[in-house]
Amino acid sequence: MQLGALTLAGNGCFGSSNVITISGDEGRYAFPIRAKLNKKSDTSFDRKTCNLRLPIAVAPNEKVQLIDLSQVVRVVAYKGAQVKTNLNMGFAGKTTPPLSYNLDVSDDEISTAEILKSPGVLVESECGKDAMLTGNLSLLVNGTGAQAFVSTGTALLTLKVVSCNH
Repeated sequence: MQLGALTLAGNGCFGSSNVITISGDEGRYAFPIRAKLNKKSDTSFDRKTCNLRLPIAVAPNEKVQLIDLSQVVRVVAYKGAQVKTNLNMGFAGKTTPPLSYNLDVSDDEISTAEILKSPGVLVESECGKDAMLTGNLSLLVNGTGAQAFVSTGTALLTLKVVSCNH
């Protein structure tokens, strides 16, 4: 498996655009698909996105599996805020189940950090064809007069090359 050049785009992306190999033998990676949103009280809503594209080359008899996706979501929100985050990753029309976070703030203030996880083999690329790994992250805060700060960490996942006969 050969990873190509990573591309990030969107109005919420921040930080480095480097893929970090956590464990090369196990195919564990940290992808910098992350976003920040700071909704002020004078707006009714705010939305930020970050999208990822990464070409992956494989041998003619191989495919890539995306396994064990996770991401941290951090929120500081005030009464009346409705917070939603979604992360999907995949290959050419096949995506993972979304990693979603939803919070309706009825108290005066909430400060929290959650680890969102989706374990197991989530999606596979086509057999014998180079793949395009894509990721779509969105953050949304609704609530007239409500304030909120939302940020997400890097997406952690495993990319495993398997035989098409697997």
